[in-house]
Amino acid sequence: MLPCRFHRPSTGVEATTVRTRILITLSYGEAETESVEGGLACLWTAGEPVSSLPGGPDAVGLRAIVQDQRALILHRAGRTAEALALYDESVRQLSVRQLEDGRASGGGRRGDVVDGVDEPRVDQHR
Repeated sequence: MLPCRFHRPSTGVEATTVRTRILITLSYGEAETESVEGGLACLWTAGEPVSSLPGGPDAVGLRAIVQDQRALILHRAGRTAEALALYDESVRQLSVRQLEDGRASGGGRRGDVVDGVDEPRVDQHR
């Protein structure tokens, strides 16, 4: 038998992002198969590593995803008013992130106008 080596988990932004996304997925499975409260508890666990990230678009985006998932679970459980409040907060967070991204890229535009229609830009480098 080969010896098993356990490596210390990485603490970088990418590792935190992957860990958070996995926990988000597991929380939905928990809410659907076991209990809504269990799924929400998993989401609190998923959100904890995000607080260790440096401020910026990555952290804001992950917080919004956790918030969206919490809203989805509450909505599926029939707690629509709570879900809508969380969706509103998530949209606000993502709007701030979008503004920060626009300023950081120097574009300041929300999209490109194509045939008279405002089309969202797609960042091919993300």
